[in-house]
Amino acid sequence: MIPEPLRAEAAIHHLLLREGFMTGREVVAWADAWLMRLDDLPDELVDISLSRERANDILGALNRLAPPGLDADTFGRLCQLLHGQLERSPQALEAITALLWRVHYDGVDGARPLTFEPLQGLYMFREYQNLIPDGYVHLTLDELRGDVLEFLGGYARRGKA
Repeated sequence: MIPEPLRAEAAIHHLLLREGFMTGREVVAWADAWLMRLDDLPDELVDISLSRERANDILGALNRLAPPGLDADTFGRLCQLLHGQLERSPQALEAITALLWRVHYDGVDGARPLTFEPLQGLYMFREYQNLIPDGYVHLTLDELRGDVLEFLGGYARRGKA
């Protein structure tokens, strides 16, 4: 039986690796740490550990390990990580909005449906993603960053509960 925290972390790591926020090496280190703690070793974790950091192999194993849907707690944990990243690195704004759009897209197309109803539409991040480089939005990047931090912070607080 695969522990629920491992499954939730796998969903987060899948998104972070796929969108370039983590490296294969970091995911392998995460899998190795889990392998050291578990008595019953899931095949998917072993596959990640032996993947030689090949992203496609790791993504496939993470996808099999992660739950089929993305729940509010897991999304909250993802938002905690992204909130910290955006506070440390303002230039991550575009990549973070792209990742949030991808979460929405995965939820709509069924790849990893959301098992909760977001308070604020994730679809808005497609607009942010498309408008940031072109400057068509009547917000400054600082205002936009503030909006995204507020969104992430709201879910991050919910993920801590």
